[in-house]
Amino acid sequence: MKLVDTSLWVHALRRNGDGNKKQIVAQLLMSGQAAWCPVVLLELWNGIGDDNERQILRDFEAAIPNYSITDEVWGKSNELAGLCRKAGKRLP
Repeated sequence: MKLVDTSLWVHALRRNGDGNKKQIVAQLLMSGQAAWCPVVLLELWNGIGDDNERQILRDFEAAIPNYSITDEVWGKSNELAGLCRKAGKRLP
């Protein structure tokens, strides 16, 4: 499974999204490898544009695994962010 970031989902949901990014998400969906988490869903629902995007998101919600964010996951995320910072990489 691949946790797909909000920025990729935005392109996948929009008619005028970047073609390369749309293709990446389409391949992950077709292979059953796409997943998301509550933060991604919150960001998507907050930025949803029209009724068509809303329906697509509802359909996706029924089929795409939604990974819980536990205290352990947050802790690991903080560790990874720290490692990235030390390597000179900043995460949004």
